[in-house]
Order: sequence, then structure tokens, then C-alpha cells
Amino acid sequence: SVAVNARDLAIMAATLATGGVNPVSGERVIREDVARWTTAVMTSCGMYDASGDWLVHVGLPAKSGVGGGIVAIRPEQFGIGTFSPRLDERGNSVRGIVVLRTLSERYGLHMLHHRGAPSRSRSPYWDRS
Repeated sequence: SVAVNARDLAIMAATLATGGVNPVSGERVIREDVARWTTAVMTSCGMYDASGDWLVHVGLPAKSGVGGGIVAIRPEQFGIGTFSPRLDERGNSVRGIVVLRTLSERYGLHMLHHRGAPSRSRSPYWDRS
């Protein structure tokens, strides 16, 4: 873990986002179900005691480490890695949080962001006879 940098973290994150396929090599490095389980755990508790606040404000599955790294993903889309060793009182990278929160807000990355009313043709509710 001492030799890991932000690029390495981003590749790890992107591997989870693609369901276990390393986007650089194209090689499957973990099973898809393991990537899904890992993402679920990241969503629920990956940011230590700040996980609930993180999910509300940033909305990306993420995992921080006490070395200052954070990996965050948007499933099936991308992975991001940040590294900055100064930690907040909860053990998360201060600058990493700022960067990821800013990106999420600026580009609408929150995974639960409402993107408009569902189409009537695609809603199971409207398909009832």
C-alpha cells in the first residue's frame, strides 16, 4: 500500500465499476459478484463514520483509507482515485473529500440524482392492464 498512487487507486476503482474487469489490461481480475458485493459495502460503510453523510451529499460508492487515498465509483461508468494524506476526524482524506464532492456537485454524479419523470412507456406502473 505504500507504493500506491492516485492512478493505481483510479484503476482499482474503475475495475470495480466495470464489474471486475481491469480497464487498462481488459483482464477480469475479480468476479462480477465480488465487485457487486464490494460496491455494496463501499456504499454503506466505506467512508467510516461519515458514510451516511457521504451518500447523501456525494452519492458515489467510495472507500477511504487511513493513508489518505479514496476510491469512488459510478457503477458501469467510471472510477476515481484521490490521494492526499491529511485526514479529518473520521479518518478520511480532507482534500479527497473536497475534490469528490465538488466533482459530484458540478457534474451531477450522485447515483441517486433524479433525472426527471419516468417515461410512461418504460414504467411498470403504466404497463398494468
